[in-house]
Amino acid sequence: MEGGRVVAIQTFAGGLMAVLVESAHGVVLYGEVDRIQVKRGDVVAKGQQIARVGLWPSGSHMLHLETYARGTRRNKRWFGKIPRVLRDPTDFLLRAQSA
Repeated sequence: MEGGRVVAIQTFAGGLMAVLVESAHGVVLYGEVDRIQVKRGDVVAKGQQIARVGLWPSGSHMLHLETYARGTRRNKRWFGKIPRVLRDPTDFLLRAQSA
């Protein structure tokens, strides 16, 4: 959704992967992906393809997005109490839509 620097690549749900990209506005996690085309430290441009949406064993596809405060390097698993570093994605989505 925005350009930035790849700050982490990690395993994610269903044996798929996640790519975390940090921009001036925070960190976006693109989860449930495969065929990753970037590595940690790469600078990526807005709209650049960084991976492909992964395929679950059930045959379904889904791109999982999470937004975090700058400095986050791993997603925060949570049930119930929302972690402070997790951000509402509305600002990211509105910026992406207007661009």
